[in-house]
Amino acid sequence: MRHIFVIAIVSLLLILTKEVSAQWIQTDGPYAVTVECLTASRSNLLAGTNLGVYLSTDKGENWSKVNTYTPNPNNHLPSVTINAIVSIDTIIFAGTDGKGVYRSIDSGNTWTKVNVGLKNTYIWKLSIIDSTVFALPQGKGIYRTTDYGENWIESDSGLTNTRVFTIFRNGANLFAGTDSGLFVSSDSGRKWTLTTSNIKTTAITCSATSGRNIYLGTYTGVYRSADSGANWVQVNNGLTNIYIQALIAKGTNLFAGSTNGIFLSTDGGVNWTEDDDRGLLYSRVTAFAEIDTDVFVSAGYAVFHAQNSGQSWLMANRGLSFANSMKFVESRSDFFTYGQGGVYHLLNNDKWDQQLEVTDYITDLAIEDNIYLASGGFTDGGFGNLYLSLDSGRNWLKRINFGNSLIQSVAIIDSIFFAATDRGIIYRSLNRWVTWDSIDLGPAFKTLFVKGKTLFVGTDDAQTYRSTDFGLSWQTINIGLTTKAVNTFASYGSEILVGTGDGIYISSTDGDSWIRLDPGFKDTNIMYLAVNGSNIYASLSSTDIFQSTNKGLTWTQRNDGLPVNNIGAIATHNSNLYAALNFGGIWRRQLSDFAGLSKQISTENNELVIYPNYPNPFSSQTTISFSTNKSEFIDVKIFDLLGKEIAHLYSGVLDAGNHSFQWNSANLTLGIYTCNVRATDGSNAEQLIIVK
Repeated sequence: MRHIFVIAIVSLLLILTKEVSAQWIQTDGPYAVTVECLTASRSNLLAGTNLGVYLSTDKGENWSKVNTYTPNPNNHLPSVTINAIVSIDTIIFAGTDGKGVYRSIDSGNTWTKVNVGLKNTYIWKLSIIDSTVFALPQGKGIYRTTDYGENWIESDSGLTNTRVFTIFRNGANLFAGTDSGLFVSSDSGRKWTLTTSNIKTTAITCSATSGRNIYLGTYTGVYRSADSGANWVQVNNGLTNIYIQALIAKGTNLFAGSTNGIFLSTDGGVNWTEDDDRGLLYSRVTAFAEIDTDVFVSAGYAVFHAQNSGQSWLMANRGLSFANSMKFVESRSDFFTYGQGGVYHLLNNDKWDQQLEVTDYITDLAIEDNIYLASGGFTDGGFGNLYLSLDSGRNWLKRINFGNSLIQSVAIIDSIFFAATDRGIIYRSLNRWVTWDSIDLGPAFKTLFVKGKTLFVGTDDAQTYRSTDFGLSWQTINIGLTTKAVNTFASYGSEILVGTGDGIYISSTDGDSWIRLDPGFKDTNIMYLAVNGSNIYASLSSTDIFQSTNKGLTWTQRNDGLPVNNIGAIATHNSNLYAALNFGGIWRRQLSDFAGLSKQISTENNELVIYPNYPNPFSSQTTISFSTNKSEFIDVKIFDLLGKEIAHLYSGVLDAGNHSFQWNSANLTLGIYTCNVRATDGSNAEQLIIVK
C-alpha cells in the first residue's frame, strides 16, 4: 500500500546486524583424515596423515596441507598415507605407504622423491640420529642415508629376518627395537647383534631416554634400563593397557601412548596413572612430539596439546582432520552430510556415522524412500563414479568411469535416476541404473533440483533448464535470470529460489520468469540457500551467512561466532541451522537463538515484526521497516529518552505485508531515540541512534 505520509518506501534493505553472543556448537565429525605420525621441525609441527602432510606454524592452532602439486610426479608429495615423518632443521623426510621416501628442503612447500637404493617403498618408520636418517620398511631390514636421501644403503647385517620398529642411541651404541627382540650396533648401524637382555617380549615398538634411563615401549608394557641397556626392569604398575605404541620423556614426566589412551608417570615409570577423560577424545595414540616445553600427541583423527604438565589435553586440530567440501541432504527425519570421504548420517548425540566410504569426494546425494544415489570419483577408480544403496545406506553398489566425465549432481523422481555431468550431458535410468539414456544440453551442469515431479538443472553459464516429463524434453527458463552461474536451488513455499553468481532470484511460476531479490550484498555470489518456514538463509562465497525473515526485504548476518570465515554449505534440520566449514568441521546453532535479534511480538491471531532501522547509527535520515500478517490499525511514532513525542510518521490501517517509512532527523540533536510501532493487539519498539 502506498501512503502520502511516506517520503520514500524502500522495498529491499540490507541490515548487517551482528550477533552479540556466539552460540555455535561444533558437531563431532565427520572426519576424513587420520593422523598416523607427528614430529616437530624447529617451532613447527608436522603431521603425517592418510591424505598427506599437514603443517602448523602456531603449535597446532591452525593446520594447512603441504602436498604441493607439480606436473612431475617425482617432485610432489601425493595424497597417500604418511606413516613416518622426521626433520633435520628445515629438511623434512616423509615415509609413505608404497611410494617410498619424499624430501622437502623448504619446510614442506615442495617435495622430491628420494628412493635411490630403497628396495622396499612401504616405509613404516623414520628415525634421525645425528645427521643419519634411518628408514624402517614394512617388512624386514633397515636402510640409512648420510647424504640427505640421495642414496640409501641397506644396514641390516645381523638382523634375523626381523621387522624394526624403533632405532635410538645410547652412548656410542645404536639400538634397534624389533619384533624379535632388542639388537645393538657399535658401528653406526652397519652390523647388528641380538642382545641378551631380560626383556620378556619380542615386539619392541618405541623408545625414549631421560638422563641415564632408557625406556622401551612393548606389547607387554614398559621396560627401563639404568645401565645403558645391559639390564631391564619391567615398570607396569598402573598400566591398564600394555600395548604401548609411543613414549616421550619431558622433564620429570614420562608419557606412554597405548592403543587405548595415555598414561603418565612422574617417578621414572615406577607408577603410572591413566589420562582418563581429560580431553583426549580418541584413544589410539600414534606419536608424541615436543616444542620447547610443550608436548603434543597424535591420536585417531586429531592432534592434542598437553595442558597442566599433561594433566589434561586440548584438541589442536583446526584445518587438520575434518572432512572438506561437505554438503547436506534431509530425508524425512534423517539428516546426512556428504563430501570428502563419503556419506555420513547424523546421530542423536551430534556425531556423524559414516555410511559410505570413498577415497575422494562425493559430489551429490539424492534420496527417495530407501533408495540412495551418490555421485563422485576423482581418484577412486576413475571419473564418473556412481554409488547405489537400496536399503537406506546399509549396503552400496558401485559403478566406475560412468560416462567418462565427472558427475556433478544426481536426482531421483519416482525411482527414475538422473545424473548431470560437467560436460553438459544428463543421463537417465528407468530401471535403477541397469541401462541409461542421455541428452546433451551443452553447458557444464552444476546442480539438479526436484520440485514435485519437475526437474530443474542449473549450469555454469547461467542457462537454467526444466523438464516436466521425467527428462524426455527440456525447456530453457531464463527470463529475468542472471547471466552468471546458477549455484543452488531451494523451495520457498510454492515458489523457487536460486542462488547465482549475481545474487538471489525468485520465481512464482515454476521458472517461467524470475525476479531478482536485491539485498545489497557486497558479495553477490550466492553459493548455498536454505529455507525453514518463512526464513531464508544464504551462504556467500565462503565468507558469510545471512538470514531474511521477510522474503528478502531485510537481512541479518548470522555467522558471528563461527571460528573462521571459510563457510561452505548450509542447511536447516529440526530446530538447528547447520554450517559446513571447509576443513573446519560442521557446526550448528539453534534457530531460536536468532529470534531475539529481530524484535517481534506475537499473539494468537497476530504477528508484528519490527526490523532494525538502516542505517543505524545515522546522521540525517533512516528507514524504519516492519511487517504484519493481517490488515489492521498501525500507529508509528518517534520518542526521545524522556518519552516526549518527536515525530508521528503514520496512523491508519495497513494491509498485511511489509512496510517501510523514512524518517528525516536533520533538525534533531545527536542521541538515542525510540521508534514505537503500535498495532491493534500490541506494540514493538526499536532504538535509533543519531550521530552528527
